[in-house]
Amino acid sequence: SMESELENLTDLVSMIDSIEGIFERISTNRRNIVTLRNQLFSKRDLLIPLTNKGNIKYINENTKVYLRDVQDHLYIHIQKLDVISENLESIANTHIAQLGIKQAQSS
Repeated sequence: SMESELENLTDLVSMIDSIEGIFERISTNRRNIVTLRNQLFSKRDLLIPLTNKGNIKYINENTKVYLRDVQDHLYIHIQKLDVISENLESIANTHIAQLGIKQAQSS
């Protein structure tokens, strides 16, 4: 899952000897997040007209309640992806700082 990959990246960044390939993994995860967010947003946008009260008469109210619940879950997952994205940014910044420290120590 995305959360376990985030934990793995955090662990890798903390180990100065295993810094090879971290930027590639961060970049791959960022692309995955963008793709997932776009997919979730498109699904959420499809539900908006179906969940508005009174707009569509052929969808019963119980179905609308269910669709609103699905819409809420999509929103929660979008928020989680935003948090993961912020954490990836933090990991990248930590990695850059560690590279700077390592370079300064070797000169």
